[in-house]
Amino acid sequence: MKIENIEQDLKVNDLGKRHRKTIKRSDNSSFAVIEPMQLFLERQLRDELQLTNTSRSFNLWKETPIPMYLEVYMFNWTNPQETLNGKEKPNFVEMGPYTFTEHHSKVNLRWNNENDSITFNQVRKWHFVPEQSNGSLSDRVTNVNVIAVTVGNILKRNVPKVLLPFVQPVLDKEESKVYVTKTVQELMFDGYSDNLLTIFQKLKNIIKIKIPFDKFGWFYQRNNSATYDGTFNMNTGAATLHDLGNIQRWNFRDNGNVYTGQCDLVHGSTGELWPSNSGSQNQITIFASDMCRLTDKHLHAGKQGLMSG
Repeated sequence: MKIENIEQDLKVNDLGKRHRKTIKRSDNSSFAVIEPMQLFLERQLRDELQLTNTSRSFNLWKETPIPMYLEVYMFNWTNPQETLNGKEKPNFVEMGPYTFTEHHSKVNLRWNNENDSITFNQVRKWHFVPEQSNGSLSDRVTNVNVIAVTVGNILKRNVPKVLLPFVQPVLDKEESKVYVTKTVQELMFDGYSDNLLTIFQKLKNIIKIKIPFDKFGWFYQRNNSATYDGTFNMNTGAATLHDLGNIQRWNFRDNGNVYTGQCDLVHGSTGELWPSNSGSQNQITIFASDMCRLTDKHLHAGKQGLMSG
């Protein structure tokens, strides 16, 4: 039987619990199918909310639908030398906010109908907004030398003992540089070079530890990158809306390969799409690629907002 078109109309009787669907055959005859209202509503919701390239939720998910802003505060160390000499307590002065627009878009989409999922990458873009900022990206900030207190220790622990006598004097010299002064632009997006990073790159084939940066900056190589956040595999909700938006794999793994136990599992929403039963739960789970892990947020009755679990 060939069905040429389907006409639907809503009929509510005294019980108010039925939906009537009229189906026309190719010979213009028709027959009616009665289904419970709940089933009808669930089917309508699934058609609208599940992620397909024609569903209403698709464009809202693919591109950030509302303006988002990132406010960054810097803390300027005003007396580093006096602190290191033991004469004064460290004094930090707040700078900012430095305000940026933030836009998310999904790229490299691949639909996996065999398991009701979609694989994608995420591009995040930040643009400085001077009129909403208290300061400019050329402001200079003195702060702790992050490279000296991290990369130096990694090198010491992993350089072969036979090479340590040659590397140690350089490490000691660089680690003595406890603080650095850089612009906000360098600290945020441009990054800045450091001798310890240069040494690390030269020894990377020997110490077998990968640091994928030639410069340091909190957002270095992240702006407009399609690969930095990794590759996500997410449930589309095609089978059930209770699974909508759940991340199933990240970088082709079901764990983050960073932590242990439950903390290392890949699970939860990235924040754009949520399972249909989220509103009735006392907690929600968010997978944050920045932290390489999931985090539970508990909903507290009588209070607005979310609390970290």
